[in-house]
Amino acid sequence: MQSDPNQNVAAIDIGSNSITLIIASRSILSTGFVTEYKKVVTTGLAATLPTKGVLSTDALRLIFETISEFKEICKKFHIPPTEIKAVATAAARIGFQEAQNFFDSLKSKLNIQVHIITPHAEILLAMRALSLMPLLPSMQIQSQSLSYFDLGGASTEIASRGTPPQIMSIPYGGLVISSLIEKNSFSIADLQTHIYGCVDFVADSTVLCTYGSINLFFQMMGVGPLVSEISQHGCSLNTFAILKFLKQVMQQNYTPHQFLDHYPFIGFRSRSILGAMILFKEFLEIGKPRDVICTDFGVADGLLSYDVNDLEQFTLIEGA
Repeated sequence: MQSDPNQNVAAIDIGSNSITLIIASRSILSTGFVTEYKKVVTTGLAATLPTKGVLSTDALRLIFETISEFKEICKKFHIPPTEIKAVATAAARIGFQEAQNFFDSLKSKLNIQVHIITPHAEILLAMRALSLMPLLPSMQIQSQSLSYFDLGGASTEIASRGTPPQIMSIPYGGLVISSLIEKNSFSIADLQTHIYGCVDFVADSTVLCTYGSINLFFQMMGVGPLVSEISQHGCSLNTFAILKFLKQVMQQNYTPHQFLDHYPFIGFRSRSILGAMILFKEFLEIGKPRDVICTDFGVADGLLSYDVNDLEQFTLIEGA
């Protein structure tokens, strides 16, 4: 906490499975940011959406407690609550009115404004974060062959680099798929139909994948057949070997809880990782990207360079 207090900024991403706080200082040497503090808390906000059609009450309670804690942490970095940039994504979009009522209450009690953002804004923020990512030494990316894969808890956004970028949103994420599996109501065919829609701009590209838990999972596996290179913020995957590994995992027909038993080092988030891996496998098999880089950069990192007053442009309008 020795950074210049006048240069500190904070961003909160309320995702469908977890909530992330990043506090960063403006870099003296570049236009980017240096992370001073980061915390991720698993909430499972979207856990009950596929089966009950409502947001998880337990998750909302935990989110309030977590943001209260985040507010106190930001205070130590001399960041007032009105300057905290906070957004919510797919789960809040699906349960819009319920989420909006909750965030209105949160603002009145904590003085922190949360914006429910569109899928288009979500992937643009992820793309902005990834554009600042310190690339792995072996990466030689041509701009026309780069695409983005933002795998969330309740939705997945895919985009190509371009002006304007091609963007599509898939109504599946790791937590939603895992929840549907538990209720025996998951349709792999429907997921595949959605993924086929992105083949034209994903095939033979280098994909930057934002999904912290998958990145963590493969980093824990270490450099070897699956992972060719690891850096502070990401790892480069051997696409063919990863696809083979994922097929072997899928053949076991694990439930989310069985997957946790088999890979206990990943912790509670493995409940969503099983669903994420199913989606990831179908994406690799159908989309046929050339290379995949997994990273822990995401929406919160993309928020850092925006002023808190700029977030209205990303806000979802009910019914839109």
